[in-house]
Amino acid sequence: MFDIAQQLKTCRERKGYSQVHVFEETGIHNKTLSGYERGISTPDIETLRTLLIFYETSADDFFMMPKFEKE
Repeated sequence: MFDIAQQLKTCRERKGYSQVHVFEETGIHNKTLSGYERGISTPDIETLRTLLIFYETSADDFFMMPKFEKE
């Protein structure tokens, strides 16, 4: 099962960012981000979009979507 909380934390850690750094760059409060990463709350679509852009990852990669080849 996909775990959005763990995936958000993994993306942040791969970039070497602290929650405070994410707040400073995006305006998403580090306490809010902590809630997302612990599964207490879930980001709305615009917040998720902001985080994916900031973490330089695509939605397909974030959600681990398989790539399909056209025949």
